[in-house]
Amino acid sequence: MIGIDPIQGTHTDLPLMKEKLGHRVCLWGGVSGAVTVELGIESDIRGAVRHAVRVLGPAGLVLSPVDNITVDAPQTWANIDILIDEWKKQRNG
Repeated sequence: MIGIDPIQGTHTDLPLMKEKLGHRVCLWGGVSGAVTVELGIESDIRGAVRHAVRVLGPAGLVLSPVDNITVDAPQTWANIDILIDEWKKQRNG
């Protein structure tokens, strides 16, 4: 299932999605691109990644900013680096 946005999603209940679908399908998303990655600060991004991995993963999760990232700015790129760094820390539990 693609496009799981914990902030801008409609009726997005991450634990319920994992419970109902997580054992049968891959869940793709977990972090809001527009709100968290484009506008967030480091603690927002790291917290969102930790939450997504804890609730939706680690197995069966394609961690991704949802829907996409549209702001091409230095802060956005820095935040993407933070997202990747935190994912690397969380991926092995």
